[in-house]
Order: sequence, then C-alpha cells, then structure tokens
Amino acid sequence: MRQSFGAKIFVFTIVLVLLVVGSITFKNGQALRENLNRQYQSSLIDGTQLLGEKIFSLLTRWDNRLSYLVQSVLTLPEKTRGEMIDAFLVSEEGAQSLQIFRLNKTGELTTLVERVNPEYPALGGPIWKKALGSNEVRILHHPQITDEAVLIRRLAIRGADEMVLVVLSFELRVIPLASSADRKIQSYLLDESFRDLVSRKTYRTIVPVKSFANKAQKLMQGDLGAGYLGELKTSQGNFFVAYHHIPGYPMQLVTHQDTSSIDEAIRSFLWDMLRWTVLFVLLAIFVSSTIIRNLLTNLRELYAATQRLGSGDFEHNVSVRSQDELGQLSAAFNLMTRKIVNLLAAEHEKARLDQELSVAQSVQNTFFKENTIRNRQLLVTSFYQPASECGGDWWGHYPLGSNRELIVIGDATGHGVPAALVTAIAYATTHILSEQIMAGAFPAKDPAEILRSLNTLLYQTLRGKLCMSFLALLIDSENRTLTFSNAGHPYPVLIPANTKDTRLGPNPKVPYRHLLQKRKSSCILGLEKDSVFYNETVNLLPGDKIILYTDGLTELENAEGKQWGARPMKLFLQAHAHEDPFTLCKSLMNNAITFNKKAKVFDDDLTLLIIEFKQEEIMAA
Repeated sequence: MRQSFGAKIFVFTIVLVLLVVGSITFKNGQALRENLNRQYQSSLIDGTQLLGEKIFSLLTRWDNRLSYLVQSVLTLPEKTRGEMIDAFLVSEEGAQSLQIFRLNKTGELTTLVERVNPEYPALGGPIWKKALGSNEVRILHHPQITDEAVLIRRLAIRGADEMVLVVLSFELRVIPLASSADRKIQSYLLDESFRDLVSRKTYRTIVPVKSFANKAQKLMQGDLGAGYLGELKTSQGNFFVAYHHIPGYPMQLVTHQDTSSIDEAIRSFLWDMLRWTVLFVLLAIFVSSTIIRNLLTNLRELYAATQRLGSGDFEHNVSVRSQDELGQLSAAFNLMTRKIVNLLAAEHEKARLDQELSVAQSVQNTFFKENTIRNRQLLVTSFYQPASECGGDWWGHYPLGSNRELIVIGDATGHGVPAALVTAIAYATTHILSEQIMAGAFPAKDPAEILRSLNTLLYQTLRGKLCMSFLALLIDSENRTLTFSNAGHPYPVLIPANTKDTRLGPNPKVPYRHLLQKRKSSCILGLEKDSVFYNETVNLLPGDKIILYTDGLTELENAEGKQWGARPMKLFLQAHAHEDPFTLCKSLMNNAITFNKKAKVFDDDLTLLIIEFKQEEIMAA
C-alpha cells in the first residue's frame, strides 16, 4: 500500500515538473521574443532617427553656408568670388563642385560663378533648373559621376525680385548611412520618387515583397515624420524596418535590420531551459522518494505560513506539491494571500492617483482669476465648474495698459487630465504673449495673432490629437471698441444698455445680438497647421454687457435627453437681459441647473462670464 501511494506521488511529481517547466519555457520564450522584438524595434527607430538627424544637420549646415555664400558672392568682384568658392569647397569634406546661377523673372539663367570637376564637362543651368522643377530644394544622384550626389537649392536674393540657383556636388561617402555586415543593418536614403540615392534603385526594386514596399511607401507618404514600418519577411531572412523623414528635404531614411539574432537568442534560451529541465527531473525523483516522509513537514510549513500571515507577511507562499486535500488547502492559502496583496496594491494605487489628481486640480485652479473683477472700465463676474477633478475650460483676464484689456475663454476637447494639459498650454502661452504685448514685443491690437500663435503651438505639440475652441477679446476703453477673434467657440452675446440701440438692427425683436465675424476664421485651435483667423471690431457704449460661455451650458440635458440649447437661452435673455451682471449670472445658472437632469452635477465642463462696460468710469477717464 505504501509502495502504491509512493509510486503515484512519484509519477505525479515527474509529470507536474515537466508540465510546469514546459509551460514556463513556452511562456518565457514567447515573452523573451516579444521583449527582444520591442527592444530591437525601439533601438532601430532611435538609431534611424539619430542617423536622420545627422543627415539633416549636414544638409542644414550646407544650406546655411550656401545662403551666406550666395549673398556675399553677389556683392564681391569676380576674383574674390572664386576665392570664396574655393575656400568653401576646401572646408567642407566631400564637397566637389559648386555652381551659382542668377535666375531672373523671365526664368533665364546667368552663371555667376562655378567650380566643377575638370574631368567632366560642366552641366548648364537649364539642366539643373529642369531637375529642380517647382521644388525649393532637391537632392539627386549626379548624372555623370557614380559616387557623387547633387544638392540643388533655389534661394531668394535680399532686396531683389530675382532668385539664385545653387548646385553643390558632393561625394556620397559623406552621407552618414548605416551599412554593417556583422550587425546585419542597411540604410537607404530615398528621394521623393522613393529611389535610393546610393544604389539608384527604387524601393520596390530593393524590397522583394511588393505588398510590403507598397505599404511602406503609403506610410511614409502620410508624413508622420518617423516610425516603425513593420517586419519584412523574405527568403533571405526577416528584417525590422524603420524610417525617418529628413525635415525640410524631400528625403526618407529607411533602415533594415536582420532579426536572425533574435532567433539565436531564443535557441540559446531553449537549450538553457532544457538543461534546467533535466536538473529539475532529477531533483523531482529525489523529492518524490521522500515525499511521504515530508507530509508532516508540509503541514508544519502550512501552519507556519498562517502564523506569518497573521503577523503581516503577505508575500510568503507555501509550496503546492500535490492535488490532494493538502495541496488544495495550500493552493487556497496562496490564492488568499495573492488576493490580499492585490487588494492592498489596488488601494495604494487608488490613493496615489487620487493624490495626483488633487495636486493637478490645485495647480489648475491657479490658472483662474478671482470670480469677480472690478476696475475703472470693466466689471466681470463668472461661474466655473469642471465635470471632473481637472477640467478643459479656462478663461483669463489680462490688463495690457493704455486702457486696453484682454479677455480670453477656451474649451479643450473632452475633459479630465488630457483636457487640463491643453488648458495649461493655453494659459502659459497667453500669459507669455500678454507680457510680450506689455513689453511691446507682440502686436497690441490683434487678437487674431494671439490665436495664430496658440494654434501653431498646439498643432506642433499635439498634432491634432487634442484641440481647443478659443475666443479672444480686446476691449479698448479709450476708443470704446471691442475687437475679437473666434476659433470655433460659441458666439459672444452683446446686450446693449438701450433696448432700441441701433446695433441691434432695425425693429429689434430681442434685446441682444450674437457677435459674428464677417470673415469667418478657421475652426478650433490645434486641428490644422495653417489655420486662418480674422479680427472683428464693434463699438461699445457705457452699460453694455457681454456674455461669454462654453458649450457645456447649451449642451446640458434634461431627463428626456433634450439639450438646453439656443431657444431656452433666447427666452431667458428676453426676460432677464436688463439685470445687472451678478443677478444675471446667478439667474442664468439657476435656470440651467433646474433644467439639468443631474442638477448641479454636469457631464461637461461649464464656464460662464458676464462683462459690463461701466459708464461712470469711462466718463471719468
């Protein structure tokens, strides 16, 4: 009976060890392959980008020196021109020849100066002009010399309507490309036609898998800048492929790296695991022969583990050596400790995140001025409530001197931490721009220029992933004007003090008007690189009120899913437009909260500003 039980334990232990080691080997092998793939891909992307930056640095240095050289050549006598050209060619490694042509309005070319290889006939300006086409710059293989390339650049002449065509020939060896047989890595510098500058072959010719070549070219044409193109599988082997666009030049740097070293690492890992498996099996034989004698020892171990758990040691696990009642009890004990550890970790992580959100909310609260602003020209009262700890709404007030004040309001897409980051960018940028206006380093009467600066920064930073509606108002109290520029934000509402004011139009039906722009600006900030914004100016009179708000107000929903919208706003203003700013703000929010299905809990960030142009202070000024 003892032998039968011992045999079962022996067989079970051997099988269990083989299964566990096999499972660990398989999972670790997969994890090792995935980790190595990620590391190789990341290293390849970084290396390609670094190589691209070196190429960009070389081309930029040449461009800068050529630009300075051209401007100097135009003002120097012919002898001195030649000396400057020779000095340039000597100082730049790999530079072989240089030709400079004047290009007049009619497209005719005149040679200013040239230094070419005497072994080859000089190619005329029309050939280079045709090669350049409508581009400002182009790099191509030299049509006569195998180991050289040509940089063609069109440059403007300062103070003249004419252009200059610069042609620089250089040796291909000075282009820093990766090509190493031992590391199994190869780089290709492709022009706008996806033709390699060195081999003169198209990328479809270089890559034997046409579907991959087509996919790679589409990704590179997407102008993402840089990235990973995928894994190329060929009969010669598998390759990771990454690319980097050379900024300012119609060139793509593509790098291939052989993945065979990953397979070698996996094979080495499997051999190591096999040796360990043999060792574990031998150990299991020994353990299985003594397991019966160790039953009581295991029970004592389980008891000791419960004592350690009671003392607060939740990391300790007991060994599970069988599937009988003792093994089930051990497994249940380990599961219980893991759940306790996971629960404690989850609570700790939740407390950490809550603390970080609290800090972020405190930082964002510093972006806002006080709820009420009073000065000699304006009275501003506001309401602001984010939908979560951090919001995407923001407004600001900036005195600019000379009786001018800037008021801005913005609404980032979404809400929470991502939207709060957008408001932080807008806050910092507007703050810097206001200081530059005060210092005379930025246009003082152009809100549209503020929107252009913000749009450029948001687009360059976020590439359209996060956007922001924005409205900038410049109030000139001395001239009694309001100049504003709108980027996709709800229209400001003007409420004249006199209900028969001519600014409301003939026979007005409502005591207010929305301030629209005759020339419509582009949509929200950060969506497009070349957005266009315009200014619109209206006159102000003492007692005028201006209402600014975000779409969190008009998009409030009741229990039936109906939005508050424009009509309730119209009905409200017809009844309350005459009220002072404080009463009007309070009445408007009470009306909205009563309509909202969640009362004072909003699904979106909500901001409301009411500005009054004060009569007595204007007269006093």
